[in-house]
Amino acid sequence: MQDQDLPFATPARVPLAEGGYVVPDGFLDGNPIELKPNTTSGIAAGQSQLQGYMKAIGSDYGFLYLYNTDGTYNVMVLTAGG
Repeated sequence: MQDQDLPFATPARVPLAEGGYVVPDGFLDGNPIELKPNTTSGIAAGQSQLQGYMKAIGSDYGFLYLYNTDGTYNVMVLTAGG
């Protein structure tokens, strides 16, 4: 997948019922997207952030886009509780 093919909607602040907000890197069909480098630490950070976004907004799915040095992407789909 190349840069121009990324399905990101404009990032937006999502207010939380308990106050504050979360800001994922984007949304796909109402589900949060997080963009990170395809490294061990990038994957760990992205999964952690994405699970937090999913819980905060009540989403069953999230998408972790991992970018590679050659401009391509890998995508991980996370599910609630997983």
